[in-house]
Amino acid sequence: MPALRDHLLALIDAVNSRVDRLVRRVHAIETRLDDVEDDLGDAESRLADAEARLDMAEGRLDNVEAVVAGLVQQAADRASDDDGDGYSELQNDCDDADPAVNPPATGLDLNCDGTAEVPIP
Repeated sequence: MPALRDHLLALIDAVNSRVDRLVRRVHAIETRLDDVEDDLGDAESRLADAEARLDMAEGRLDNVEAVVAGLVQQAADRASDDDGDGYSELQNDCDDADPAVNPPATGLDLNCDGTAEVPIP
């Protein structure tokens, strides 16, 4: 019987040794899992920050687009000849609502103060 007892004790030691190895492996896996969860949390935080920055950039882009659209409209308004005299505000027509006021008729009024700085003969 002592041989059987020794054999069973050896088997128990082998099982305990395997259990110890498995416990160490599980612990290592749990440690790696904790690290991965930490990395995931960091990535989620960075993603949230990036999304917030993207939202701000999109808002700024919307503002820039609105400003550009306004400037384009202003330029188009100034480039159009509203009174049909052949001259626009960009061509020194100081009163683009009155066809009688235009550079050939009134001279070139550079600052639109009513006085032609450059008379046109």
